[in-house]
Amino acid sequence: MSEAPRIPPAITGQKILQEGHWLRLKQLNCATPAGYRYTWEMVERKQCAYIVVVVAVLNPSREYLLIRQFRPPVNRYVLGLPAGLANKPDIAFEALKELREETGYTGTILQISPPLAFTAALSNEIMHIVTVSIDEHASENKQPVQDLEPEEDIQVIRVPEAGIKEFLVNADASGECIISAALWYLFGAR
Repeated sequence: MSEAPRIPPAITGQKILQEGHWLRLKQLNCATPAGYRYTWEMVERKQCAYIVVVVAVLNPSREYLLIRQFRPPVNRYVLGLPAGLANKPDIAFEALKELREETGYTGTILQISPPLAFTAALSNEIMHIVTVSIDEHASENKQPVQDLEPEEDIQVIRVPEAGIKEFLVNADASGECIISAALWYLFGAR
């Protein structure tokens, strides 16, 4: 026996609290179907709300590409996966572009996830996890060169598939960086 469809709360109004170049802080006015009214603060991306996260594996070595990047909001280096903002119709293009810019490698897309809620309690970001295979014998991947923005501080790290969880545990124990949730979920939680 199936349950009757639930009627979600409604957004009845909104107000911009603060606005920067990339982000907007908003207050949403909401109402439940029973009439209870409440407010919710959220962060909205102004340029686009889509994020691509690239899970890149080198073949035939089966090494994964990780990045170590300084992130000002946590004032630390974060160990994670190549990622960036994307325009919805071009998820594949944007994923390969971010991979090339952040790591210097090029690859072939194996899979694109459905749209995933990233930080749904805080922002409107929608994430796609894109799995990419990199032919490490291809000439363009022999000596990859990053194409970073001036503010980006990214180190590329190659980690063998068999040792990735141990690498993450050791990285955490060193205290030199924090591990991104996506990276831990994919490889550390196994």
